[in-house]
Amino acid sequence: MTDLDVDDRFAIQQTTGRYSHAYDTGDVDGFVGVFTEDGIFEVVLVDQHDQRAFFQGAAELRDFAESGMPRVNPVLHHVCGFVFDETDADEPRTRATVVVTKAH
Repeated sequence: MTDLDVDDRFAIQQTTGRYSHAYDTGDVDGFVGVFTEDGIFEVVLVDQHDQRAFFQGAAELRDFAESGMPRVNPVLHHVCGFVFDETDADEPRTRATVVVTKAH
């Protein structure tokens, strides 16, 4: 077990930024490319412990992106409050507050 160094932490934060930009611009390949082949995208809302969304693996992530990404009305992710809950380099865990603004 090795703690993450500053470069690793920065790379993880950059990946979160790439996810946000890819989703907001409708870049399906960019969104899927942020994850590993067996990557997981999970959404849990504030004060609710049940999952609102769970997609695992490139095929499920692509299906989600193709069906859920904005086509006309833009979406903008505001990501803040980024923390590292686990700093084991083999299995880091992070959390962030995400506010999504949608134009109608």
